[in-house]
Amino acid sequence: MKRMGWILCITIILAGLTLWDSTCRADGELGVRLELSTTMVHPGDPFWFNGYLCNPGPSKTDVPVCFALEVFGEYWFWPSWTHYAPPDALGFDYHVFDVPVGETEVLVVSPFTWPDTGDTEVTGLHFYGAMLDAGMNSILGELGIVEWGYSGSANKTREESIPEGAVKMTPETDFWPPVIHSSEWSNPIPMPGLINTAGVEDSAVIAADGNTFLFFFTPDGNVPAENQILDGVTGVWWCTKNGTEWTEPVRAYLADTNGLHLDSPFSIQENTLWFGSIRTDNLGDIDIYTAVLSGGEWMNWQNAGEQINLEFDVGELYLTGDGNSLFFGKVGGGFGQSDLWLTTRNNQEWSAPVNLGTPVNSSGDESRPFISSDGSELWFTKMVSGKGYRGPAIFRTIKTGEIWSEPEEIVSNYVGDPGLDDNGNLYFTHLFYDDAGNKIEADIYVSFRR
Repeated sequence: MKRMGWILCITIILAGLTLWDSTCRADGELGVRLELSTTMVHPGDPFWFNGYLCNPGPSKTDVPVCFALEVFGEYWFWPSWTHYAPPDALGFDYHVFDVPVGETEVLVVSPFTWPDTGDTEVTGLHFYGAMLDAGMNSILGELGIVEWGYSGSANKTREESIPEGAVKMTPETDFWPPVIHSSEWSNPIPMPGLINTAGVEDSAVIAADGNTFLFFFTPDGNVPAENQILDGVTGVWWCTKNGTEWTEPVRAYLADTNGLHLDSPFSIQENTLWFGSIRTDNLGDIDIYTAVLSGGEWMNWQNAGEQINLEFDVGELYLTGDGNSLFFGKVGGGFGQSDLWLTTRNNQEWSAPVNLGTPVNSSGDESRPFISSDGSELWFTKMVSGKGYRGPAIFRTIKTGEIWSEPEEIVSNYVGDPGLDDNGNLYFTHLFYDDAGNKIEADIYVSFRR
């Protein structure tokens, strides 16, 4: 709807009212609250803009509401984003709402991926939002204002995204360092190179030849997934080995530029990555996808299909080197909270999953499998150590004929997500906790085969 010749809102905006907090007002004050996905957006970042009509009561009907984008003194009004350019402007857009008691959410800018905007950094842009009285002569309550900008620089680095004051743990400051119980491997150390930060590095996936490494990263493990998906950095990162050194990790983009997605790596066979993803066109809540490495980029991502994602409801997984045996964790239907299962591929079809049974599965929680290339060693995470150590532990079972051996606890103290290269080097996640049991961060560790 449009109001012709009305300039009061513009006049007030130009007066430069004070920016107010974009969190919910504790005093329940009447007004408009604005929320952006980020106040500095980069190419590839998710971007959205919501308004919240805050009304302590009573309910109001037929309330004119306007939202505006201001770019250096020029204004565009929602919902059609009509350009308002006085004195020649005939009017501007607004919309009429019924506003009940509480907060009414208005999706002003739907989520999209910010495009490549060149090398220039632009700051000092503003979004405004206001509720007006029936005569459109004054603003009801607080005017919502938020300042933002965009940069043509590359996506934020992992270090730039980590919250101020985050603690980077080291083996010297670790309250509960990982403990190895087998003489076949060296003592665990943080993975060499530029892998670990003060954020969360998790879900280590190492290629069989030991030259390609993928992992999950998020700046703050205490942030819920629905917020991680919007931060522009959470997801799959990867690096390669150059001689004896690992290159600096870069983001692996595993979706089209439009749409939000949150991905985590599970398994790699030659140049094919299997990963889990939360995205809008999933068959279920979290689906399994594949992507192919070609020319130094991950591409041709595809949903693994209804059989994997709906019929079997596969969780974290790993495949044998030939890609025909898929081991996965699944909650329910087995011996404990989570069990390990196996399905095999015949042409394009997967067999009905088979529970691995005892001694692999128990009344406890077995998950996050890794299977060696030849299928002879199965590694996995149990949520409780059998040796009395803290937190999850890593176990190994060896297959002789068709029989799996009694699982052996190999690494203890807040460890999980094992992966090995064909030389037997063991990569895993180590969680850092303080002496009060509070989670601090997580790193990738390695124990080299002796």
